[in-house]
Amino acid sequence: MISIVIPVFNAAKYIDRCLESVLNQTIRDFNVWLVDDCSTDESLQLCKKWAAIDERINVIALPINKGSGVAKNAGLDGIFGDYRPDYIMFIDVDDFVHHKLIERLHFLLQDNNADVSWVSSKKVLDDEAFSIDATENGDRNISVIQAKDLLLRDDLRIVYSLLWAKLFKACLWQDVRFPEDNCRFYADGAATFKALYAAKTIVRSSEQLYYSVQSLNSNTRSKYSEQKCRDALFMCVEKLDFYSGTNEADLLDVAYNGYLNIIMREFKKCDELDGSDDLKNELKQLFRINYKKRLFSKHLSIEDKLRIIIFRISPKLKQRIAGFRNDSHL
Repeated sequence: MISIVIPVFNAAKYIDRCLESVLNQTIRDFNVWLVDDCSTDESLQLCKKWAAIDERINVIALPINKGSGVAKNAGLDGIFGDYRPDYIMFIDVDDFVHHKLIERLHFLLQDNNADVSWVSSKKVLDDEAFSIDATENGDRNISVIQAKDLLLRDDLRIVYSLLWAKLFKACLWQDVRFPEDNCRFYADGAATFKALYAAKTIVRSSEQLYYSVQSLNSNTRSKYSEQKCRDALFMCVEKLDFYSGTNEADLLDVAYNGYLNIIMREFKKCDELDGSDDLKNELKQLFRINYKKRLFSKHLSIEDKLRIIIFRISPKLKQRIAGFRNDSHL
């Protein structure tokens, strides 16, 4: 049995398209958990309408809006409370999927004796007319990687942190939950790595079978704020705390490198905020505390170490150099 968690918040515009694509799968042995996060539009009514149409759909209505992390936890708790699923996957309600998504993910996982299977996604503009059949004959470049090796790949950190387009063995999520009181904007990044760490083998295919709708209303694409900055830092600290409790020195090293990169990124983004001097000073202090150890990291290139040194000397100089390099590639 495959259980699918779909958090819902003010998504009346997207629910029908998402669920039509999910229920049209070539594999039918699955159930869906729609978790409404106290929507103020007609989302909950639409969820209940679909549940009345298809008995595989379960609806959970949360009394207070607390973010997608809480909604996903409610879905996981419902799944493990009522079922013994073999596999778990997550889908964003504003996205939609190819009718062979589950079939291919399940085949990849079984055929490669893997714990996680993962296909590629295609970005689709909101309201864009798009034909799913156009991707039917896409490439199938398949690679198998050990979970630890994936987690050491900082260049894949963003895509492996994303939940969608993946099928997990259910046991990987048995003891993993999303942060609830912090990290509303980056809850996936603060939890997905823990499920991947519990895995052994991951198989990845280049098939584009998941369609990620680029909406300005999504959390990560919304206007920058101090809360976004603090959530990004929380996500990094969550990794540091987790790996500090293991004997994985290399993973802890890479997590610290990612922490410094996030600090530098957030410092630059602070320019979008009014009155951000205190926040910038806080970021500089965090950088000062952590940067020295990174200069000896075997997972950083000489160029990355130079970036760290320049930022430590002058954050503004580092930004000017980055701007010059970007201009030179235009």
